[in-house]
Amino acid sequence: ARERIKEMEKTAAEVDFRTAEGARSLELEFEKLRARLFDAEAEAERARRLLAQENRTLSEKAAVLQSEVLARQSDLEEAQARVGQMGGEAKTMERDASEREGDMSEAIERVRVLEQQSSEAALNVENERALVVERVGALEV
Repeated sequence: ARERIKEMEKTAAEVDFRTAEGARSLELEFEKLRARLFDAEAEAERARRLLAQENRTLSEKAAVLQSEVLARQSDLEEAQARVGQMGGEAKTMERDASEREGDMSEAIERVRVLEQQSSEAALNVENERALVVERVGALEV
């Protein structure tokens, strides 16, 4: 019976030793995991800050582009108004030319100049429209 008790005590001591060894191993693993979690949380915070900064930068760029788009739209509207005005002037001159046969050559020349200016203005309007479309496309991205 004493031998049996000694064996049981020896077995219990071995189990205690293994249990303590296992507990130390688990504690070490837990500490490693805690350190990894801390690193991951710090990295996530850095990423959040970078994202917030990038968001602010993009918002500022978007505001600048929006302002430029509005300015270009205003320029486009002015150019369209000038085109309309020049077109109206060209039509008026055509009527005047047909009424005044004596000044026909002068009126025809002025109409030609106005039509060229109107074409140039229309080309400018198209260029401004393309710029606005390009800027709006850049805002959408």
